[in-house]
Amino acid sequence: MEYGTFSTHTTTISLADYRERYQDIERFAACCRQCNNYGQQWVCPPFDFDVRAALDRYDEIHIVGYKVMLAPELTSREYTPEERRLLYGKIMKWARRTTDAELLRLEAERPGSRAFFPGSCQLCGEGRCTRLEGKPCIHSELTRNSLENFGFDLCKTAEELLGIPMVWSRGNGLAEYFLLVGGLCY
Repeated sequence: MEYGTFSTHTTTISLADYRERYQDIERFAACCRQCNNYGQQWVCPPFDFDVRAALDRYDEIHIVGYKVMLAPELTSREYTPEERRLLYGKIMKWARRTTDAELLRLEAERPGSRAFFPGSCQLCGEGRCTRLEGKPCIHSELTRNSLENFGFDLCKTAEELLGIPMVWSRGNGLAEYFLLVGGLCY
């Protein structure tokens, strides 16, 4: 099922500048600790590596915002909290098939680069990550961290660098669009 339409918005900035202006590891680590995925997925904190050091080898970041305009039939009605949660999950899986494939394509075109996906991992399904069993990731060639779990402020990134404010659902409806932000460091 199609849930809406995509538009892609990009910008490139020096990684040093992006880190200085948009990264606050401690602030976003506190947000991550409140998330259900904290310690539950290999792409989510806590990490067994230093995120600062993991970025040190890169000079630039190409930021990609995927604006998903939801179909009017989805945004024109109200939902129960459970209906909204389930629909949101379906929309994210649908959108991430496109965004993740595109970011991996960009990464493949630029040897030595590293893609960052929007949000948490979608590969194994909720509650099925091998991290829960203390085993290595079975999809390590396909998984990527997100910018937010490396401490980047995506609301500020979206508004200031992409010119698109993030919007949120109000009441029992859906927002008119979702904005998924990923990137490519090189």
